[in-house]
Amino acid sequence: MRTVLFSFLLFSGCVGTVSDAPGVPVEPKPVEPPAPVVVARPEVVLPPAQLKLLPFEVRLARTAAAVGVPATDALFDAARTQRLSLGAHDFANGTSPDLSWNAQRMATWVEVMLPVCRDTRVRSHLGAWDQGGVEKFASAGWGRASTAEDLADLSGTLALPGDEGWVSTCLALVSSTELLVQ
Repeated sequence: MRTVLFSFLLFSGCVGTVSDAPGVPVEPKPVEPPAPVVVARPEVVLPPAQLKLLPFEVRLARTAAAVGVPATDALFDAARTQRLSLGAHDFANGTSPDLSWNAQRMATWVEVMLPVCRDTRVRSHLGAWDQGGVEKFASAGWGRASTAEDLADLSGTLALPGDEGWVSTCLALVSSTELLVQ
């Protein structure tokens, strides 16, 4: 009991402020809120309305011209087989055209374009991407010359090694909105 009382008296006798020098009180420093962290985010520009695809036959013809193979070639049979799931019309059976661009349609398009991008005739026609292949594709598919911005957009696929890079870049080009969308 004496120890508790002694400790109580000892601590209760300590009053005042703690300072660096004896007898000089330390003034509390104002606490400043942390500066806000500014995170640079890329600008996202959304289209004014939902993207509207070109009719299937037009998309197929533009893609065929871009890769240098006739649209009637067997290379595009998979695309013709999937034409209804790609939004084509079949008025005889009451199927209206669906020109919306959605995830399912994108996946189907890439699936049917994969054999096109792996075809040796396409690769032979376009050549190496860094030696004029993108320019050749842009000229035939987009109707214009490629730009530095186009190449910057493709930098991720162009950096991939070997066949994987070539096919990935081809898929990016044949799936470009400039080729497929109105």
